[in-house]
Amino acid sequence: MVTQLFNDIDIPLLFEGVEKKLEIKYRIPEYYPKTSGGLRDVDEQEWGYLLKSFGCNILNTIKNEHFDAYLLSESSLFVYRNRAILKTCGTTRLLSCLPLLEQYARNAFEGEMIVEYALFTRRNYKYPEKQPTPHSSWEEEKLNLKKHFKKRL
Repeated sequence: MVTQLFNDIDIPLLFEGVEKKLEIKYRIPEYYPKTSGGLRDVDEQEWGYLLKSFGCNILNTIKNEHFDAYLLSESSLFVYRNRAILKTCGTTRLLSCLPLLEQYARNAFEGEMIVEYALFTRRNYKYPEKQPTPHSSWEEEKLNLKKHFKKRL
């Protein structure tokens, strides 16, 4: 790792700025009450637990009538009634959140959790050797996604 000596303190100069983005939209069941908040009913403490599981913390939250927005230590989370959008960078393990996110959706939609679509994107890493599993390679990420969604395809 490249460092610079600054007032007798080693400061790392490498930062992985490439964004990882995960967006999942769930189908709202026909019987589901129109007044229920869906994923927005998941409280901030639970989102905080999910985020910590892959390397993020909530720094701030704002909510309006359409969505909840969380400013994260590594980017942002947007939660709608039936969709979650997670954007992270650095060495977060974003795809590690899939099982817990699925559990939150299943609980929010009273046991019925149907993925309408899922999207994972990222650009090439600047420092791929610094990325932890499941992000150490594109092949590993694809295998992780296939493993998680195979029973839903």
